[in-house]
Amino acid sequence: MGNSQSSLPRYYNADPSNDAPSHSLSGYLDLASSAMGASVVRASNEKFGAAENLIKAGAPAQSDAWVTRRHNPTADWAVVRLGSTGTIAGFDIDTRGLDGDQAAAVSIQGCLAPESATVDDDGDMSVEWEELLPKVEVSGNSRHQLAL
Repeated sequence: MGNSQSSLPRYYNADPSNDAPSHSLSGYLDLASSAMGASVVRASNEKFGAAENLIKAGAPAQSDAWVTRRHNPTADWAVVRLGSTGTIAGFDIDTRGLDGDQAAAVSIQGCLAPESATVDDDGDMSVEWEELLPKVEVSGNSRHQLAL
């Protein structure tokens, strides 16, 4: 997951122009897609949009977003069970259709949990979470394809 001895970020934007026909994340399977069998285990808030929208296959429409209440004093979270085991090469954070309604920043943590693991109201699964993507700012109406 990057060089821990460097001050450089552990990720990079695989497609800064947002229109490259192929880039370093091209050709990988989306392990967090419902088409691969992924599921949302639990989410902190689904006030204006279902968390299942995070894992829908294909390009999103504005109504396909996970939008939570604004001005939330704590961070919102969603626990997604991947559809398959695999090596994570990066993340596609898609805010297309959201211009001002998207989160200002995201971070991603991961864990290896048994199928029987349950999630409490605070997102705790009594497992150790590892930071996969540090907090990164995101803009609206863009795809943020971040490779590790």
